[in-house]
Amino acid sequence: MGRKDYSYISKTGRSVRPSEAKAMRLVEKHTSVPIPNVIYALFNDTNGDIRMTSIPDSSLDKHGKSLGYKSKQSLFHKT
Repeated sequence: MGRKDYSYISKTGRSVRPSEAKAMRLVEKHTSVPIPNVIYALFNDTNGDIRMTSIPDSSLDKHGKSLGYKSKQSLFHKT
């Protein structure tokens, strides 16, 4: 589903769609909401891959305790 390195996050899978990358770029361009920068987005008939920067101070370790069970479950749901 996703992989985190020290410099980027990669989200891949069948459920990753071009509209997600487009929405992220739109939010980045027109709002002040902290959002990862899309480095690249690649898609084919069966899979999608979005490579993005990480947001400083936004690790799940830091914020995970404030999330409820259902929120955590939806974050880690594999499709």
